[in-house]
Amino acid sequence: VWGLFQPFSDALKLFTKEKIIPSNSNSILYVLISPLGLILALSMWVVYPSLSPSKFIMFGLLLFFCLSALNVYITMMAGWASNSKYSFLGSIRAAAQTISYEISMILIVIFPVMVMMTLCWNEGMTVMSCPSLMMLPLACIWIS
Repeated sequence: VWGLFQPFSDALKLFTKEKIIPSNSNSILYVLISPLGLILALSMWVVYPSLSPSKFIMFGLLLFFCLSALNVYITMMAGWASNSKYSFLGSIRAAAQTISYEISMILIVIFPVMVMMTLCWNEGMTVMSCPSLMMLPLACIWIS
């Protein structure tokens, strides 16, 4: 029960900490990139499937892939804004790793999407009532 308050205490600690900005950094972009990343992460909740017709998104899966791909730019800008070669090299490495994970995620999801013949989350939930259909791409990856 006490663990429910942990995110709130973490947020309070985060907002009360001293903000250290490197002297050589692009300070405006350095300060703005973190809230931009938070907004991008929270915007992923838009594609969450809902039964409400007002929240129906026709191409929700495509929007999900586009929003998750934007995370690479946030990572690259964060490394570039610090104006340090080590953090920039680290951001390039993290961006390459993110891109490789996204490619494998898209390849895993493409088979159920082709079977469903839709990019809508809501329609996909009704079609994917058969759980064995979801296991086929995972089995192919595991065998290879």
